[in-house]
Amino acid sequence: MATTPLRLAVVDEHYMVRQGLGSILNAWPHGQVVLQAEHGLAYEKACAEVGHIHMAFVNMHMPVRNGVETIRWIKRNQPRTLVVAYSPDTSPHLVQSAIQAGARGYLSKSATQEEVHRAAETVQRNGFYYNEHISKALHRAWKEEEENKNPHALLEKLAPRMLEFLLLHARVPFPTYADIAERMAIKVSVVEDYRKAIRVRTGCRNRHEMIDLLVRAGRY
Repeated sequence: MATTPLRLAVVDEHYMVRQGLGSILNAWPHGQVVLQAEHGLAYEKACAEVGHIHMAFVNMHMPVRNGVETIRWIKRNQPRTLVVAYSPDTSPHLVQSAIQAGARGYLSKSATQEEVHRAAETVQRNGFYYNEHISKALHRAWKEEEENKNPHALLEKLAPRMLEFLLLHARVPFPTYADIAERMAIKVSVVEDYRKAIRVRTGCRNRHEMIDLLVRAGRY
């Protein structure tokens, strides 16, 4: 007994890409493309007319509502819809952002028809498609997590003048920004920039957390 094909969508700003990927997906015996949209907002509007989508293939780079925003919208509003992201850019950072947003797989735009079908089959069957792009992204996430646990690695992210500010900022009795600016022969605004940069690079949100980092690194 034949099963009903999965309802598929392709979301990409380029008409030729939508047509090409649509043809590849229509050649997969278990699915049929019922929706094509040039960006995430167009996809949202089209879904109101087309109805439920089982699986959406979403380009990461689009105007109006990009790939990450579209994937988040689908996860929030269509939790039963499975998303496979794709892009010519397979850098671990971008792949990681897609997976964190809710994608179940990630393909290069140069993927073959065989791999596209394999990804669709695997996501439909197992809920996730694991390939080299996912592997590199997971390794990057693991490496970042390990670095964030290592106080020495966190301090190595700081430029010498940032570290100088950090050591002064943590010294008792605690100096004001004006005191630090005078000591370092810089403007108060630059001191504030150092504080913001340290928060971004180390995750330390306040003086207490900065002191804790220095203690763990043996610098306090």
